[in-house]
This record gives sequence, structure tokens and C-alpha cells, in this order.
Amino acid sequence: MTNNQVLASLLEGFGIRLNKYPSRKVITANGCLISDADNTAGKGVVHVVDQVLYPFPAGTIISEMPYMNQLSVLRDLIVKTDLGQLLNDDGAFSLFAPTDAAFEKLPNATLHHILNNQMVLTRVLNYHVVDGVYYEAGLSDREELTTLQTEKLVCHVNRTVGADTQVAVNNGKITGLAFPTINGVIHIIDNVLIPPK
Repeated sequence: MTNNQVLASLLEGFGIRLNKYPSRKVITANGCLISDADNTAGKGVVHVVDQVLYPFPAGTIISEMPYMNQLSVLRDLIVKTDLGQLLNDDGAFSLFAPTDAAFEKLPNATLHHILNNQMVLTRVLNYHVVDGVYYEAGLSDREELTTLQTEKLVCHVNRTVGADTQVAVNNGKITGLAFPTINGVIHIIDNVLIPPK
């Protein structure tokens, strides 16, 4: 098995992406933790996962964004840059996607500066994309992910027994479920990530 390997499923047209996380020594299938692997069963092998593999990855990051109402501002901004083409291509990407409400929280001067400067806009958007697919189940506290800008996002992971794992990248808290796509994953976050100067 290789990291980011996509296996065919019995549901035609839908794959299962496997990811290896050396820092936690775990493997995920479409973001679900494989909790008990390699169980021989009849004519095959069964891998037990910690949740149902859903939703199914059907389109690319860009083609799935129109179905996510809370990402309309981000979607419109991505279209203004070359990032839209990249996120529609083959690859393995993690998009940390700030909601419309996250953009509304930005100070007016900051938002104006981003929207009216193509170079700044591109830099800010690229700061939200990581090469490779990373799901919450595999991330470690203080782990660093390298963005398309070649700058680092620091993961803040809080795993408490009996509670949902809380994960943030820099100051952007991941909210809701991850949305798997055929070329990566979309994580909804509650703040716009501003790259260091």
C-alpha cells in the first residue's frame, strides 16, 4: 500500500483513498481510521474502520465546491486565480476552506487589500492548499503541513477520550465533516489563514 493510493470499490465510479500517517502510525480510508486491519475473511481481507465511508468522492475539489453553500466567497475568489485549474486537475490536495462567515470576520482594510491585489489574493489562497491528502484522524499535534506557498501550517490537535477530536490549522478550526473528492479533501475552517509576511 502506498500513501494516497486510490482503490476501486464495488460501487462503480467511486474510489477509496488510503493515507498513511507516519507521525501517528495510522492508516485512513477516505478519512476513516482503519482500527483493525488485515482480517482474513473467506476469499478476501476485511479492514475495520471507525465510521461509515461517506460522503463518496464524486468530483474534484472545484467541481464539488458549488454544492457547499458556505463556500461561495472562496469559490468566486479561486476562479479569479490559476488555483481553480490546479484544484480541478489530478493530484492529491487538502483544501482548508474558509467559510463566507470567515471572510466577513476579516477587517475591512485586510479584505480590501486581498481582493484588490492579484498577487496577494493568489498568495492567500495558495496558503490554504497543501500538497497531499490529510485527514483529522491522521494528524498529530504540532505537526507542520507545507502549503503551495511552501510555508508551514501548524496543526493543533486535541484528542479527548469520549469527545470528538478538535483540529485547527494555525487559527482556523476545522468544523464539520471532511469532504472527500477524487483529487483530495476539503476541510471547512472558521477563519481565513493569512500567510506570514
